[in-house]
Amino acid sequence: MKYYFAPMEGITGYIYRNVHRRHFPEIDRYYMPFISAHASHSMKHKEKEDIRPANNAGLFAVPQVLTKNAEDFAWTVRELCDLGYREVNLNLGCPSPTVTTKGRGAAFLGRPEELREFFSRSFELIGKDTPEMKISVKTRLGTEDPNEIHDLIRLYNEFPICEVIVHARTLREMYEGEAHTGVFASILSESVHPLVYNGNIYRSEEAARLEEQFDGASGMMIGRGLLRNPALVREIRGGERLQMHELASFHRQLFEAYRDVLPGPKPVLARMKELWWYMSMLFEDREYVLKKVRRAKTLTDMEIVSERIFMEQPFADEGGEV
Repeated sequence: MKYYFAPMEGITGYIYRNVHRRHFPEIDRYYMPFISAHASHSMKHKEKEDIRPANNAGLFAVPQVLTKNAEDFAWTVRELCDLGYREVNLNLGCPSPTVTTKGRGAAFLGRPEELREFFSRSFELIGKDTPEMKISVKTRLGTEDPNEIHDLIRLYNEFPICEVIVHARTLREMYEGEAHTGVFASILSESVHPLVYNGNIYRSEEAARLEEQFDGASGMMIGRGLLRNPALVREIRGGERLQMHELASFHRQLFEAYRDVLPGPKPVLARMKELWWYMSMLFEDREYVLKKVRRAKTLTDMEIVSERIFMEQPFADEGGEV
């Protein structure tokens, strides 16, 4: 079973990916936070930096594109192909209102005929300009009803998609409630494309159960579970549980990398506090950890608070090993 690191906007950029890879090299592929394809046929500086090959050396990193326009998509694919990438992932899964109100991301799933036309035109253009490029898709089960996925799978089957990654919730459900694992299992025999499961994998025991349930799936994608426990895939594959000293070392290197690259202390603090929201779930007294982290006003504060947490706060029973 392959394991992919899901793209998490604002967190899993190239700085995070590189530090994570150095400490926890078990990930098969990292998917990049999405690039917004625009009619201006240009990219933001942040997007260019994230996809720059030199910033992803040694990683199997896959760019993701967000769009509902075939010409804009094909242009972006061509730019990525020129940089040496050979797979692009189309984002049909983002449920954020800032995306869906514009008809992109998971909202596109609610207009299947437009989506079919988009794929037809996109593959026509890509086939002419960049035939070597593979296109994968990140989707949800639908917009309102999980069973919409059956019609969507039939739609995807019409096109030369290399892989379909399925977040097992609808647009309406966002990230709430249990993922529909049974619905995902039911489409494994319906798809002509390899299917990857995504949704609510936080512990190795959960992954083992899902691997057994999803006989025939090509992989699993994990996002929040890996932000919480960066050694999760190692644990899933039978390796040792996360050690406190490993988490501390990972945190220190990530903190230093952000300080070296980001423009000033404010964005560094914001990144680290967002990451601590996930990592705090590992600790026995999560509320205490979060309270201390939130009170950090300077980089020095954050450094001192973090070191004290690693020295004084034990992991919860389901966390790693002290």
